[in-house]
Amino acid sequence: MKKQKLVIIATALLCCLNAWADEPKTPASSPALTAKKADTVKWLIRPGSETTRTIGSLDPASGYKFQVDFSAQGASVSSVKLADYFETVADKQLFDRLKKDQNEYAKLAAENPKKYEGHYTVVKTVDYRGSEYQPFESMALKVYIGKDEKLIEIAPTLLRHKNWREVKSDNPEEVVFEWEIWRQTADAGQVKREKVFSLFKTYKAVKDSYSIEMSLRMVNHCGEKLQVQLDQAGPVGLQREGYRADERTAVIAKWIDDKIQPVILTMKELNKAEYGKIELKGKSEAPEEPVVWLGSANKFFASMMYLMPLEEGKLNAAGIPAEYFMTPVQATKEDRMWLPTIKFGKISLSAAGAKEAEKTVTFNLFVGPKDRSLFQEVPLYAKLRYVDSIASGSCAWCTFDWLMVGLMWLLKFFANTLFFGNFGLAIMLLVLIVRIILHPLTKKGQVSMAKMQKNMSAMQPQIKKIKEKYGDDKKALNAEMMKIYKDKGNPMTNMLGCLPMLLQMPIWVALYSGLNTSVELRHAAFLPFWITDLAAPDQLLTWSKDLPLIGHSLNLLPILLTVAMFLQQKLSPHASKEASTPEQAQQQKMMLLMMPIMMLFFFYTAPSGLTLYIMASTTIGVIEQQRIRAHIKEKEEQEAARETVIDISGRGPRDNRPKKPKGPLWTKRG
Repeated sequence: MKKQKLVIIATALLCCLNAWADEPKTPASSPALTAKKADTVKWLIRPGSETTRTIGSLDPASGYKFQVDFSAQGASVSSVKLADYFETVADKQLFDRLKKDQNEYAKLAAENPKKYEGHYTVVKTVDYRGSEYQPFESMALKVYIGKDEKLIEIAPTLLRHKNWREVKSDNPEEVVFEWEIWRQTADAGQVKREKVFSLFKTYKAVKDSYSIEMSLRMVNHCGEKLQVQLDQAGPVGLQREGYRADERTAVIAKWIDDKIQPVILTMKELNKAEYGKIELKGKSEAPEEPVVWLGSANKFFASMMYLMPLEEGKLNAAGIPAEYFMTPVQATKEDRMWLPTIKFGKISLSAAGAKEAEKTVTFNLFVGPKDRSLFQEVPLYAKLRYVDSIASGSCAWCTFDWLMVGLMWLLKFFANTLFFGNFGLAIMLLVLIVRIILHPLTKKGQVSMAKMQKNMSAMQPQIKKIKEKYGDDKKALNAEMMKIYKDKGNPMTNMLGCLPMLLQMPIWVALYSGLNTSVELRHAAFLPFWITDLAAPDQLLTWSKDLPLIGHSLNLLPILLTVAMFLQQKLSPHASKEASTPEQAQQQKMMLLMMPIMMLFFFYTAPSGLTLYIMASTTIGVIEQQRIRAHIKEKEEQEAARETVIDISGRGPRDNRPKKPKGPLWTKRG
């Protein structure tokens, strides 16, 4: 009896995964299965084998953008590898050196697996201490039969990882799996589930759309109405891409205020969540804020799962009861990630032969780079606002999105048009253009600072005397200080000349955000021997063991940046240079050293593209500063040369005449 129950449980659960196969012929006179009989009738499954299939290609010349490996276990995706992206810089350099010959590259990479790791894997199977999670696997199926909706099968934990049967397809861009259960009776009443993965079915004209279509088809061959519930897993196995912080996120896109708005779950929230706890994040048919799609993303890549609606003109899957969940799962002891899951409500299937005896739900799966241009050019991606999965960073509020997009477009234009794809040279040209445009503002600020320094130096002797005289009387001291400011000029007013320099901040932040999130800079080289990945530290030298503060590499670019910043501060005019008290002078010296050192630690593990931009801007700023100071000095010398001393003959003013000595009998009159 126990054995029969186990067979029944395994049969039902596996049904929940996804399947595809030739439909067995069922007699039209098949008698209805009652709820009472469901308790005694033996249900069987048709097991599959451990088969794998591959569609797509890693050869860019083939027209495919990725290669997808499928597994019969859970009718899942084992991995998705991208044709144009690689795991390491060495892989990309080898591929380019071989003129993108995939066969030759694969051969040489296989000969040296320690150095070459292959094409970039976006999603893959995660296995931690026996807990295995597979991308897009079918997880559970519950079947209800009869008017009383008697639950005849439920075993979601046993359903996972079971082998489906692969069904041959005439379409080379399609993989079909099948899972079926049937009654061990003469009429062989049957429930069958098919799962179909296909490439380019949705966008036949857009081969670079990075889309996979996944269809789940349920067929009822029993003589009575059924209801089924499905659990479907989403993408899992995205790698960490950030060097300083884990920037992996989960994204739940909801329909809010007549537009799609993403809800981002960061690693900070993930670490606070309870391991293995399933958290409900929304519903497809919610009256307010229904979920449209969900997915996972890292710094440069993402995988989104979009449940296609039954009605045209709608974005959320109205009419398909579905709940969207996120679950924290473990990849390694130190590595966590989100597992997106969709649980369908009861889907009704009419009795065999009726119109509603079979139903299909379809997903569009995105697996690829977070490329802003791609997200804007493919109509579905633009409509679903996949571009919102590109995080602008915590400083995005300091700038404008249109400014960041415009600057990055200009950067790509320079790289592809002028410098044969060299983004390092494009960054330097962009810095030069920005500095030229902002030169009038910079010059005005420098002149204002020089003027303020001169005024403060002139006022300092008077201020010192006033402080000595009215040191204990704050009211009188302030009054006398105001008189001096009125005569010589308020330094705070002069400092308003620095205000134009603040207008540069949105540009700095826009460039910072754009360079930090642009997938084009990943593995993009500035020089063939140094700064070979603008999305990572320059790593001039590397070693295996981490050292305190500097880690496992010597990054030269941040050190050069520190020197440039020190020189810039050294050459900057300081308003209170001559007027400083000993304590203030000591503070200025400390700041002169502390600020560059702080920047060294801040930029030491930053992407070299960002550091290169700041380095180029600082270097140009030092040169610009020297030129402006030379101009100010030249102007002051010209003004001094124009001043003349006029000698007027005759008696000078009374105040300038020497006074006569007063006699002993002198008295003041009146």
